[in-house]
Amino acid sequence: MTIVLDYTIPVLTADIEKYRVAAIIFAEQDSKALIEDASGEQAWYEVGDNLGQVKIVEIAVDSVTLADTDGQAMLRLRGSRRTSQSSVGEVQAPPTEVSRAFTYVGLMSEIKASKARPGESQAASDVRTMNRALGLADTAKITAIDRVKVSTAAEARSELQQRLTSSDPIRITIEGDELKMLYITPD
Repeated sequence: MTIVLDYTIPVLTADIEKYRVAAIIFAEQDSKALIEDASGEQAWYEVGDNLGQVKIVEIAVDSVTLADTDGQAMLRLRGSRRTSQSSVGEVQAPPTEVSRAFTYVGLMSEIKASKARPGESQAASDVRTMNRALGLADTAKITAIDRVKVSTAAEARSELQQRLTSSDPIRITIEGDELKMLYITPD
């Protein structure tokens, strides 16, 4: 028996907490899913990990399959196109959340190499360099790295550089772009 629900699902056992899939990094071997619980806490999971009393048995492009002794359930990625009906020719809105793989060492080098152009402040140079390196709009402003709020380009650059020294996925919150959340992963 497979139960398919969108956005949130009570876990198959007596556990009443609800979960939702915030992001998926899909790779042939090492897919990861960012899952949020009812309190808003998020964590990255892989196939074989336990989520409460259930086990994650599959991570697909737009869903996570959970299983326990009672059966299976599927959590769909919020905004999954599989769950929405659209007619041919309908224009789809651009995604507000995206995951991109980067070579962390290369990205760190590119960000460190930020040099102000003649007549440009270092802050403007930092914004230009990070937006270009991350594939963001020129008008985009980074407002948080993971759960740390940043108010300046220098703070964003510093927080990002610290996290690029690990191999963990990084969540970047953005304003001033159609993209609101960027998840970067090591390539």
